[in-house]
Amino acid sequence: MITIPMTIETDVIEVNMSIGTDYEDVGMSIGAEYSMTEGDPYEGAYEVTPKAWTEQTLPTKNKIMADDVTVFKIPYYETSNVHDGLTVFIAEDNNG
Repeated sequence: MITIPMTIETDVIEVNMSIGTDYEDVGMSIGAEYSMTEGDPYEGAYEVTPKAWTEQTLPTKNKIMADDVTVFKIPYYETSNVHDGLTVFIAEDNNG
């Protein structure tokens, strides 16, 4: 495989690119990887749990993030009730 590495820089984004070819497959591939080099850091939560009655927005637009955001599974609880059945709580923090 022959690879030609390239770097393209602007005021905000640095893009590392490579163009390669493989003699065996007689194919060509182009790959790119980019990262923000300037901007305000994201200072909000990196972990979020969905809520039943409230929309949530993480203010990440145009921010540089230090890590992935983890979205936890939707809370689900079951409890017995007076009618010999189950009461289910979905996306509510109410462990009965």
